[in-house]
Amino acid sequence: MVMNEKAKMVKPVIFVRGDPARRGDAVDRRFLEVLEPKKTPFPEAQSGRRELAERISSPANPLTPRVWANQVWRHLLGQALVKSTGDFGLQAEPPTHPQLLDWLASAFLQRDGSTKQIVRDIVLSATYQQTSTNRPDAAKIDTENTLLWRANRRRLDFEAMRDAMLATSGLLDPAMGGRAVNLSSTPFTGRRTIYGFVDRTNIDPLFTTFDFPSPDISNTQRSETLVPQQALFALNDGFIIEQARKLAAEAEKAAAKTPGDKVVTATRELYRRVYQRVPLPEEESLARSLLADAPTPESDTLPGTWQQGFGSADPVVARSAAFSPLPYFDAATKRYQGARLFPDKEHGFVSLTTSGGHPGDGLKMAAIRRWIAPHAGEFGIDGEISVGAKGSGDGIRARVISSRSGQMGEWIVDRANGVSAPTTLPKVTVKAGEILDFTVDCRENTTADGFRWVPTLRLLVMPEKAPKDMQTVWDSQADFKAPPPPKLTPLEQMAQALIITNEFMFID
Repeated sequence: MVMNEKAKMVKPVIFVRGDPARRGDAVDRRFLEVLEPKKTPFPEAQSGRRELAERISSPANPLTPRVWANQVWRHLLGQALVKSTGDFGLQAEPPTHPQLLDWLASAFLQRDGSTKQIVRDIVLSATYQQTSTNRPDAAKIDTENTLLWRANRRRLDFEAMRDAMLATSGLLDPAMGGRAVNLSSTPFTGRRTIYGFVDRTNIDPLFTTFDFPSPDISNTQRSETLVPQQALFALNDGFIIEQARKLAAEAEKAAAKTPGDKVVTATRELYRRVYQRVPLPEEESLARSLLADAPTPESDTLPGTWQQGFGSADPVVARSAAFSPLPYFDAATKRYQGARLFPDKEHGFVSLTTSGGHPGDGLKMAAIRRWIAPHAGEFGIDGEISVGAKGSGDGIRARVISSRSGQMGEWIVDRANGVSAPTTLPKVTVKAGEILDFTVDCRENTTADGFRWVPTLRLLVMPEKAPKDMQTVWDSQADFKAPPPPKLTPLEQMAQALIITNEFMFID
């Protein structure tokens, strides 16, 4: 999208109190009066945008190079020379090093406004190359390190953190330019984070978790927070898990090619990739203990538990090929869905919540709650399915499908047949390990197909005859819970632990 200016410029006026309906005095297109008391107007045939940009970037304007040099210094050193990065006025704090700021601004102009050159000047300086080690004698004089007697230890911002993880795992795509990409959808992109798509009306929660500034307003500096969501991302997010698995796979390849102790070789390969150093002897000992003690992953498909997924609602399709787990759980809405952004291109609106959900498009994208019988017996199925009374949709279809005996029940709810229906099956006989899929599909279209359905299974046995400690009721709402953290092999657990440590996350 580009701006196309009108052939004839409109005379601008002041909006009283910012209200375009209340027009005040006319005003010429010109530079700010406080910076040019003569109030020389811009050419009438021009919009004034280019002229304004030229005045802002003019070598005669001392403010612009100072503001930019201050920002570059803050980004590289961790603290600005003028702390109020958006205010260089009389009420702002004076620079901590005024002569240094003057020199940086002058050097910036002398190098034709090259940020790369001014960065080179700073990173080659003795000040930048200092260690962050504490010096008690200096700390007594300057507690806040205002005089820059040591380097400031600082956390990587989100873009640098994500790119560093991709580079470490070998999945970084170095391509320059191109369209913006979604960073949260699966499969995860290897594009650098600067190419992440930012939707101003529906900003990705991943950005806000890591202090990404609001795209609706100007920001001169990001805030820095430490919130539980950041730790949960590091522990459970699919992107982190993917990097850990790739790192572990590369370490295993290196160990397979090298004679000797495979544990030591894999550990050293991980440290080389993540920290660019060899592990210390005590770190090798800890790694050996971790790899020996860490539990091996077990299957999440446990009998008697509810699984939330999607797949085919066709009773003819074998249940073993009809189900895929919904890959993402949104903690804010307590909803299983296809990806962090909802809806996403691959899965659409298919989702499941504690009491209902929404089917996807077509018979193959039905919402499915799956239950696997923990033992043989006779069970009763209760519940009621309902769809919103309002809307122009064609309703939904619910089914109970067994992996052994096929379709057990079917119910259609819409405005013609009634917006709710009991889903009762008084007695069904199942075998141990038998799959029961509770499917909901959209019929012809997905319009107004949000539904409520809380199926319950009950073992048909007298309470006094039930074996002790045996579960006899399975309630899909009461048993609904967030997924457990993804199961990783011991080496993958170690790789994940290394890439979320302070040594990796901080510039030190």
